[in-house]
Amino acid sequence: MIAEAIASGASIPYKIITDRPEAVKIGLDELKKGDILVITGKGPERFITIKDRKIPFNDAEAVKAWRDSR
Repeated sequence: MIAEAIASGASIPYKIITDRPEAVKIGLDELKKGDILVITGKGPERFITIKDRKIPFNDAEAVKAWRDSR
């Protein structure tokens, strides 16, 4: 798995969450004062492609929805 290969070089605690919408939510939920969350890899696309399926999703919209739910 690509995520495991990337994480193998980490020198700090980490979690691997392969469900992107869930990962964004958990990352935001666990932030503490002074923390930084970096959401990388997807870019501005408005969907996630899994095999032959396109699922609507946008990182910026997910962050705004999380913020608005607080």
